[in-house]
Amino acid sequence: MQVALARRTVTPFGLWVFGAAASAPMVVLAGGIVATYATTGVVALPLTFVLVAAVVAVLAVGYAAMARQVGHAAAYYGILAAGLGR
Repeated sequence: MQVALARRTVTPFGLWVFGAAASAPMVVLAGGIVATYATTGVVALPLTFVLVAAVVAVLAVGYAAMARQVGHAAAYYGILAAGLGR
């Protein structure tokens, strides 16, 4: 027996909330880079954000590759368990 979500269960308001929540990190980055650079004056600060973004991108690629292989409802738990050999 396969268990799945019912079709068309996400309302337009739910989609709006999801979109607002998904865009929040970008808003923080867009405001945080400017504010931190203005207060510290460190010239290498934008490079730091680029390096952090590159690390997050590599982790996202690894997560996507593992998520295809692990068929567990709790994705983080399933990936960690597979990585630890359990």
